[in-house]
Amino acid sequence: MDPRSCYVNAGTMVVAPSQELFELLVADVHEPDPQWHHSAWSPEQSYLSSVMAGEWSHVSQLYNFEVQLHSGVPLSQQWQTAKAMDVAVAHFSGKRKVWEIEPDEDTTTRTTRTRTRTRTRTRTRATTTTTTWEIEPDEDNLSLCLCLSVVVVLVVLKLFLLLSGKSSQMRTTPGCYCSYICCNPIFGFCCSYILWEIEPDEDTPMLFWFLQVLLMLCVVVVVVVLVVVVVVVVVVFVIVVVVEPDEYNPMLLLLLLLSLLLLLFAVVVVVVVVVVVVVVVVVVVVVVVFCCC
Repeated sequence: MDPRSCYVNAGTMVVAPSQELFELLVADVHEPDPQWHHSAWSPEQSYLSSVMAGEWSHVSQLYNFEVQLHSGVPLSQQWQTAKAMDVAVAHFSGKRKVWEIEPDEDTTTRTTRTRTRTRTRTRTRATTTTTTWEIEPDEDNLSLCLCLSVVVVLVVLKLFLLLSGKSSQMRTTPGCYCSYICCNPIFGFCCSYILWEIEPDEDTPMLFWFLQVLLMLCVVVVVVVLVVVVVVVVVVFVIVVVVEPDEYNPMLLLLLLLSLLLLLFAVVVVVVVVVVVVVVVVVVVVVVVFCCC
């Protein structure tokens, strides 16, 4: 960004990579925590000096960077689309500079004097905002989603056969016996891959990986069900419209019945998946909001 297009006042710069983050920080400043925010000539600069005791070379939500509203800093599309690493802070007072400190080194600050609830709330909010930016779809996430989809399909199929009481009967037929032999290794491989890929770390908690995979799974299931519905509609159209009534035979009627059952099963699967996704997302949102409050 052109340095001449913004205004720096008392070493404090307004920074927000996105409109959503900007609104979040505005709300945070409008209702400050008295444990950290206090009267000063430059409240935000005093806040950073007391909490982190250092200077900043870039915007970092990992350390809960606060915002200061100022008319001299424009909100443009360039700010909207900028990444956190693309925005630089000119100057902050403090003895230790952030670029002089090792990333894993703990700075000696007055943060430990604050309440445990305040520190926990800030850490949760900072981790939440940071993690949502860093997670981007890639080939690993796609393969993880496919493996999870296969696992869910196999589990649903086994539960359906178990509840219908036909699991033991179907094993006696050669085709179903071969399908069991093929499905079990696939099931084990997919479970192993999921357990290998989903690992919680400092920047990407397992909770957000799970939510992302869950939402991607919901999309995959909906797409598959739409394909099934299209196939069923085509089959029914061919049987009812193309084939003449006098040409009906038991095989066509059986195919029509199986198509309708497949459509019913697809609808049930969609309803179950959507309900599970909604419940999980609501629970996670409630937990995050409760931790942040």
